[in-house]
Amino acid sequence: MRGVQRGAAICAFPIRAPRLLKTRRVVGDCAPIGRLQHAGAGEATSGAPRTVDIAYKRGKSLQSVQAKSCVLACYNRMIPYVCPELPQKQKEALSYLVKTPLVYTHVALRNWTSFEKLGVHDIVAPGAYHTYTALDFPVSIGEYAFPSKPEEPMVLFMLRTPSKPGLPMRDQFRAGRMELMDPPFDKFERNVRDQLARMLGGTGFDPARTTFRALP
Repeated sequence: MRGVQRGAAICAFPIRAPRLLKTRRVVGDCAPIGRLQHAGAGEATSGAPRTVDIAYKRGKSLQSVQAKSCVLACYNRMIPYVCPELPQKQKEALSYLVKTPLVYTHVALRNWTSFEKLGVHDIVAPGAYHTYTALDFPVSIGEYAFPSKPEEPMVLFMLRTPSKPGLPMRDQFRAGRMELMDPPFDKFERNVRDQLARMLGGTGFDPARTTFRALP
């Protein structure tokens, strides 16, 4: 598959709501991009418009498409491998980044009366196992309505950013990633129940009557 595509989009993630992309042409449901490079000499020497060759995976085969232009939006450290023609100095700058490891923990509550009694929506706890805890966003979509009454079930969001205090920031993030390589589930469970019991103590909250999942 080759040819100049105008208004085309190659998505590196599954499209769940195609109606949101009515003005764009999507190539495949999921097409991980493998290589980007400029095609031809370009306007500087030949006078011809400079285009971009895009190699991507579709199903089990590799395909390519030529576009007038391309916006590459992804994790910075991947860019030098996807677009190898970048200047060396820019490659080095992009590789400097070290991502902050994040753990999103979702706790299913039978109700959120404890938060109503405390008069809070979110709690910041520096130094705790999870540093941020909040009731889920009050979003209603179609027939789905958010739990507006404290007696209704609610999803609680908790955030953890594992690190190693005392090290340079980039090394702290690397150490945090290593911590997430094989964390026992009961460690998350024990810390979640303990932290919620301490934060919501005195409101009648029972940490034994909760279910949750952790998403690194």
